[in-house]
Amino acid sequence: MPKASSTGSGGSSPSTAPAGLALLLLGHRQRLMFTTLPANVVAPVVQGGTPLTLFALLENSTMSKAFRGRRPMGNPALASLSDAQLATQLSKDVQTAGGTIGQIRIEPRPVARLPEGLPTRLSRYSEGVKLTVATRFLKESIGLRMVVQYEARMAARAGAAATHRFEWVLWTREDSHWFAPLMLHTFRRGAVHGKSCGGFGGWNDKVWLMDREFAEPMLSMYTDFHVPHLAKCTDLSARRATGGVGARDTANLAVDFLAAPSVEQFRERVGKLRRVPFVKHPPEALPTMDSYYTQRGDGSWRLCFPRIYANGCVPRANVSAVESGHACDRKRI
Repeated sequence: MPKASSTGSGGSSPSTAPAGLALLLLGHRQRLMFTTLPANVVAPVVQGGTPLTLFALLENSTMSKAFRGRRPMGNPALASLSDAQLATQLSKDVQTAGGTIGQIRIEPRPVARLPEGLPTRLSRYSEGVKLTVATRFLKESIGLRMVVQYEARMAARAGAAATHRFEWVLWTREDSHWFAPLMLHTFRRGAVHGKSCGGFGGWNDKVWLMDREFAEPMLSMYTDFHVPHLAKCTDLSARRATGGVGARDTANLAVDFLAAPSVEQFRERVGKLRRVPFVKHPPEALPTMDSYYTQRGDGSWRLCFPRIYANGCVPRANVSAVESGHACDRKRI
């Protein structure tokens, strides 16, 4: 399918090269929701005094089934648009809310590969699911490169002595539904902020608000996925069985530090390896949730929320509305 791309300087003066927040939207155009993003992310961030620039990478290939077997449907109003029309619509909505456009790319799925000789990474998944996760990692790397290249362009336009570097990078899914405004001023710099729910033993990776300092390690996990990271582990039982101190060499085993059954646990291990300070927040602080639409028998559309990801992850004020949307799962899983 054709590639649609929209790039802009954001309308800001190159001489000032203002810092701000880079909003990074990654995913598949078929699952794109977007409706709540301008009103609950773009507008409140800009109104709070922080410039916001959108970067979007949306896949337009045939969508693979999700982990639980769905092919979720995004906003029906956007599904009928061509790639070029969609890029134009996203640009218009973001700019109307006060934001600017860094780059919007709508293009085929990037070709990802799985690591060789590292069988303990994402060990609970089938090969197909592992490849889907690897593709997601790769999109993150591409998204990071979009942000970095934009910073370099803005700095070059401002002159040799100028620098342009965002203060924040907010990464959100294409199917996110934002229940309430993002209050950027409540978050402190110097950390990565995520949700304190849905970690499945690791880090929730539905949304991250990152101090720009930590965007590289957080969004470069495709590289870490393919690189061995061996750590020595002392087997105390083996040491005792072979005579204690004299058996020290044989009791030290090399293990894969990034061995993890799930993507959430892999995320946390990479973060620990890279010494990323990850701060967990209640859902009221990052009020977003996966969502999709399903079509009723009369042709109307119903907003739905996956039950497995909603547990404990929804702001208290929105729990009843989300629970009513769980009924969608009964026919879709």
